[in-house]
Amino acid sequence: MEWEYDASPTEVPWLQPRQGRSGAAEFFASLGSLEFHLFELRTILEEGTTVVALIDIEATVRKTGLRVQELEEAHIWHFGDDGLVSRFRHRADTLKHLRAWQGSSAC
Repeated sequence: MEWEYDASPTEVPWLQPRQGRSGAAEFFASLGSLEFHLFELRTILEEGTTVVALIDIEATVRKTGLRVQELEEAHIWHFGDDGLVSRFRHRADTLKHLRAWQGSSAC
């Protein structure tokens, strides 16, 4: 399994490229860096083995106290023939996430 496939490494913990089940577990553990105020599914799109979920998110980065808000952030899921996730990727404003992680007031 590829988690955050085709993404460049970043210091933002929840946007790191990862591999395998342990990588997926690391991703979910990294979400502890955030305090979620909103995580609302808006739309699900499906074509074959690909599912795109559009999600509204608002969260505070615990270490900086800055909020990140995303409207219709895309979560892209690819499934194998076995029905298991083979790839996953966020499509988000990564600069906004980075600034909130670093404590920049320009987020």
